[in-house]
Parts: sequence; C-alpha cells; structure tokens
Amino acid sequence: LGALYVGVAASRSLMLMFFHCVLSRTGYGSTWQSASVLMWGALRGAVSLALALQVNHNAGFCKAMRSKILFFVSGIVVLTLLINSTTFNQVLSILGFCHISKAKKVAVDSAATIIMEAMKKELHSLKQDDKHTDSSWEE
Repeated sequence: LGALYVGVAASRSLMLMFFHCVLSRTGYGSTWQSASVLMWGALRGAVSLALALQVNHNAGFCKAMRSKILFFVSGIVVLTLLINSTTFNQVLSILGFCHISKAKKVAVDSAATIIMEAMKKELHSLKQDDKHTDSSWEE
C-alpha cells in the first residue's frame, strides 16, 4: 500500500510538471511552488472512492477484484489524509506561502482599521434609527 501511495504521488508529480511547463509558457504564471502545493494539497480521493464503491456494488466484477479495488483506493485515501493533510502547513511554510511581507501586513492592517471604523459608524447610526429602538444592543 505504501508503494502504491508513492506511485500515486510520483504520477501526480509528473503530470503537474508537464502542465507546469505548459502553464508557465502560456502566461498563466504558474510557479514551481504553486505546482508543489497542488501536488501535495489538492483534493483527491472523493471521486476515486465513489467510483470504487460503485465497482464494489457492480456484479460484473468478481468479488475478489471488487474487494481489492475498494481496499487499495480506501488505503490511498486514508494515507493521503494522514500524511498530506497533517504536513500541509509545513509544506506551505517551506515553500514560502506563509510569509507575509511588511508592506502587505501594513496594507491588511490599514484595511482592517478602515473596515472596523466603518462598522462602528454604521452600528452607531443603526442604534440611533427609530426602527431599532426596541433592539438590545448589549453584547
């Protein structure tokens, strides 16, 4: 099952490398970091698990084959959840997606301040509105 997991990850990497080459030349702006995030963190398993369940209920396949397909697909889904999802934050950090520049942080803080001031102003005007005199404004 471990070898199958590695094979799935390798085939996914090869596919993404091919499409990364195409996308980076067509103006899409794909970087190797974004391709790496796609490889490690993209959703996988829901469709294959649904298909494996359909195969499991299909009498056209022998019972042993149906059980093997369901076992291997379920195993890959579980391994993906255990390995990829628990290490995704570290992958993002290593690739530099968690770093926020000082300028971006200042811009976000400024936008948050503007939004908070607008919210306070709107809340004050709502409290003064006659339609809301019966409202409880206590938190």
